[in-house]
Amino acid sequence: DVLIFFDFMSLPQVGQGAGGDILKRTMQEKRTFEECLPSMGVLYSMFPVMVCDEVLSGQTPYPESGWCFSESSTAWLGGQLSLLSADSPVEQLLNERRAATHDLQQLGSDLDELLASKKFLHRTDLEMSKTMIGGFVLKRRLMNAISSKSIDKLQSALKDIRDGCFHSLLDQPLDWNLNTPLHIAVAVNFTEGVIHLLEAGSNKHLPNLRGDTPVQWHLFPRLSAAARLCRRKPMHPSRSLPGASKALFQMAADRYPSSIAPLSRTTTDIDQTFQDLESAVSTAPVS
Repeated sequence: DVLIFFDFMSLPQVGQGAGGDILKRTMQEKRTFEECLPSMGVLYSMFPVMVCDEVLSGQTPYPESGWCFSESSTAWLGGQLSLLSADSPVEQLLNERRAATHDLQQLGSDLDELLASKKFLHRTDLEMSKTMIGGFVLKRRLMNAISSKSIDKLQSALKDIRDGCFHSLLDQPLDWNLNTPLHIAVAVNFTEGVIHLLEAGSNKHLPNLRGDTPVQWHLFPRLSAAARLCRRKPMHPSRSLPGASKALFQMAADRYPSSIAPLSRTTTDIDQTFQDLESAVSTAPVS
């Protein structure tokens, strides 16, 4: 099968009227654009990528284009260049940089410098690209920490994810099977990692491509210590109510701690949880 992915073109664009006037995005289109743009590169990090670097004469060479370099770097960070594009200039360059330093944080700084030397049409594109690449560096660090069962590396990555507001990385797939970090941690029986991922806000109800949650294997229950722990341990309060506003839940928890705290343990019956939450807030004394 072949997937044709129209990435940036699929987003709401600034248009031009018949008279040459600029048609700006609506507020809804702007929100959609800003929400989707940072996630544009996720597919590059999940599936093998073939780099076709031919360009028309007189155009910016592929390795010098800011967005082309950014997308290739994203694929490299996800380990997706080696199969179909092992001889691409970006693959070779980043392999050399990786060999020179075993510190992915340092590599992230190197990538920032390399991006700054590339050609972007707008300065804001460079800043957006740096932010996106920074997120994928964190994703690679998270993946490496889990696969090596390094609690120190995991704690370091989770701290930087929290400080950089990259919380969505906790639920992003790490491979073509759509396994999240929590899926991988349970699969390798990384019990300490499971604890830290759940406390950081990982969602233990997300299915992978087969429909398995982290505690399942082909829909059969996993029996490892990590799987049993994942079943028992409640999720972070802000993730116990899918679709609920984290900010609203936190505000309620801060204002009515004695009423809200017990609800954070409810993760099975979502409708009942919302009713309990509404009842607790409506009956709690106003302070």
